[in-house]
Amino acid sequence: MSHTNVNFAWLVSPIGAQIAVILVDVWKNIPFFAVMVLAALQSVPAELYESASMDGAGAVKCFFTITIPHIKRVLITMGLFFTLWRLTSFDLVYSMTQGGPGAKTSLISYRITTEAFKNLNYGYASAISMLLFLIMLIVAAGGLKLQKKIDF
Repeated sequence: MSHTNVNFAWLVSPIGAQIAVILVDVWKNIPFFAVMVLAALQSVPAELYESASMDGAGAVKCFFTITIPHIKRVLITMGLFFTLWRLTSFDLVYSMTQGGPGAKTSLISYRITTEAFKNLNYGYASAISMLLFLIMLIVAAGGLKLQKKIDF
């Protein structure tokens, strides 16, 4: 019986590298998100579920009418945090692919660092940094506006 070694070069193909970086990023950040959501879930009063079940509400109705409204602020805040963190993510791309193959996994924060410290093009890196700051400002303002919109 011959032993066949099947390998997939995740970081060699552009699609494989993108998938690998995304999977590692999700794997790295899921525990923090889970702890925050668990804390929010534990703050929902149990009496609400008891009274809803006495009124005949099922699990799905309780989830959408009790659970989601009580934890929506945490969900929106975590979504905002993760979006902003992804915009400034540098470590995974640098350690896994250094922006390659080609520039398929290069993020704006990696580009800023490369321009500033590898190419010594400080003016261009500063301009890209200001663009990133404006993008983050728009995303944060949108998240805060959504937060105010959902508050009762």
